[in-house]
Amino acid sequence: MSDRDQAKAEIEMNRSIIFNTQQGYYTVGPFQVSPENRKAVWGDASAEDFEIRLYPHLIRWFTLENRQFATSQPARLVRYCNSLSTLLLHNGQNDALTDEQLKELYQVHAKLLEAKIWAGKLYLEAWEEIEKDSA
Repeated sequence: MSDRDQAKAEIEMNRSIIFNTQQGYYTVGPFQVSPENRKAVWGDASAEDFEIRLYPHLIRWFTLENRQFATSQPARLVRYCNSLSTLLLHNGQNDALTDEQLKELYQVHAKLLEAKIWAGKLYLEAWEEIEKDSA
């Protein structure tokens, strides 16, 4: 059995477990940063806290007030996580960051990795994107 076939079988099993629930989606988050640390972590003081919801065929982003603000395909989530990780790592190199800012930056980065991992476990196209990145 090829790696792709093995991944496909595992993804089908994961999808049946996760998406065949009453909720029908998997949530990663919340991605929260205290208002005083948003500029240091995100590079934007007006950034809102959010969560990512993985639905059977698409990804949706919601504010913590339950307002949807973005939708994408699963493979785009992998690229989004990669881009945001790069931003966070760049912002984390600032010597002036406090321990609290670094802690929040680390927590957001960990949630991005969680979102990317779940995408690879629930969508074949996301798994293929991750494989392409690691080749």
